[in-house]
Amino acid sequence: LIQAASMFSMMLVGNAVIVRAPVGNERGVQFLVQELLHPALQRAGLPPDVATVVTMRARPALTALIPSPDIDTIVFFGNYRVGREVAEQAHRHQKKIVLELEGSDHLVVWKDADLPRAVQSASRAWMASTQACAVPKHVLVHGEIFDRFLGAYLEEVPRHARTVVSDRERGMLVPLLHPEGYLAALEQMRELGQIHCGGHLMDADGTPNPTGSFAAATVASLSAVATFEHPLLSFDEEISFPLIPVVRFDGNDDQIADHMIELIRASRFGLRLSVWTRDMALLARVVREAGSVGLVLCNDDHARSPSYASPWGGPRRSGGPRGESHLFWEQTSHLQSIVGAHLDEEQIEALLDALGCIR
Repeated sequence: LIQAASMFSMMLVGNAVIVRAPVGNERGVQFLVQELLHPALQRAGLPPDVATVVTMRARPALTALIPSPDIDTIVFFGNYRVGREVAEQAHRHQKKIVLELEGSDHLVVWKDADLPRAVQSASRAWMASTQACAVPKHVLVHGEIFDRFLGAYLEEVPRHARTVVSDRERGMLVPLLHPEGYLAALEQMRELGQIHCGGHLMDADGTPNPTGSFAAATVASLSAVATFEHPLLSFDEEISFPLIPVVRFDGNDDQIADHMIELIRASRFGLRLSVWTRDMALLARVVREAGSVGLVLCNDDHARSPSYASPWGGPRRSGGPRGESHLFWEQTSHLQSIVGAHLDEEQIEALLDALGCIR
C-alpha cells in the first residue's frame, strides 16, 4: 500500500495510472483504488478508469505493458537485480523509468547527539522486521557516547520485539521470507563482534525455535575496524531481517569523521542517511563527502516521510545511476534533500555557511 500510494503524485500532474497489485495482497491495493480513489474521482467528475488495478505477476505485467504506445513511464518497486532487467526493457522501448529498489541506510550518532531522540529514531529499525526500505539498518556511533547509546538502545528493544501475531496493536516483527539470510549474517556478527540480545529464530509467541518463521530483534556491536577488514552481509546486501549492527568508532574527532564517511561512501546503496549532531560543520562535511544519497536527515526521525521532500529516490542500488525522486513534478540531482525539521534559525544559517551556499 505504501508503494501504491505513489500513484497520487503521478495523477496530480495529469497522468492516468495502472497499478499492479502484488500477488497475495490484491485486496489491499484494490480497496485503495476501487473503494477510496474511484468514488473520489467520480465526485470530481472524472472517469474512474484513470486509475486501474491489474493483478498479474510483475514480469508478465511489465512484458505486456512496456511495449504499449499508451505507456509513457514505468515506475518499479523491487530488488536491484530485477530492477536492472526492467530498466533494460524500458530503455529498449524508449520509456522513462523510475526505479525504487533497495535501501540499507546508516544512522550516525555523534558525541553531542540528543541521545533519547537518537535512540527512538534507531528503534524504527524494527518496523516489519527491518524489511522496510526507509528504516535505519546500521548505527554508527562516536566512541565517547557508545556505551550510553548502546545501553539505552537495548533498553528499548523489548518494546519493539513482539510479533504482529502476539500483539496486534503494537507488534512489529513479521515472518521472514528468507531466514537463511538472517542466520548467515548472525554467524558473521558472532565471529566479529558481540550479540547483545536476540540471536535466534522463534515462533510467533516468542518461543525460541530453530525452524521458526520469526527472528528475534537482534543487536550486535562491533568495532569500525571489523567493518573495513571483512566483507559483511549486513552491509553489502539489503537487510531484510531484524539484525542491527551498532558500530563503535574510536580516535579523535577528525579520525572518527573520516572513518564514518569512508564507510558510508563504500555503501552500495543511496536511499537515505540520518545524522544526530548539533555540529553544523560536521553535518556539512558529511553532506559534501558522504557520496550520493537521496535524503539526508539531521536530528530527525530516520523513517519519517518529510513534508516538503520526496521520501524515495537515490542512486546506486537504491534507484540506479540517476537516482530520481518519484515526485513527478520535479527533477532532482542525486542529493535531493537535506531535512532539518528541528534545527533552529542559527543552526540553519551555520549549515548554509558551512556548505558555502549563496543567499
